[in-house]
Amino acid sequence: MSLPQPVLSLVGYLVLFQASVAVLMPAISTYVNQHSSEAQRATILSFQTGLFSTAMIVLFPLFGLGVSHASYSIVYIWTLEALIIGSLAIFTFSCLLQRVRK
Repeated sequence: MSLPQPVLSLVGYLVLFQASVAVLMPAISTYVNQHSSEAQRATILSFQTGLFSTAMIVLFPLFGLGVSHASYSIVYIWTLEALIIGSLAIFTFSCLLQRVRK
């Protein structure tokens, strides 16, 4: 079990990650199109793309820096932890905003 399994890893990457992105992006666009006014729709979609690009501009060099000082598995764990913490922070912030609006 400790041997690398490239076929399983490739299938997992293609099926889980790429398929989820292929489903998620149209779902987000549909949600934005249904819940935003026509005047704001392009701005929201453009902002979403800009945030994604900004995150990649920051994360890719940090990941490369981490790999130069630690093993891939450690850096992947750090990245996973950072994404979980960031997701929880965004979720908490959005819940607080909803409470304030009510």
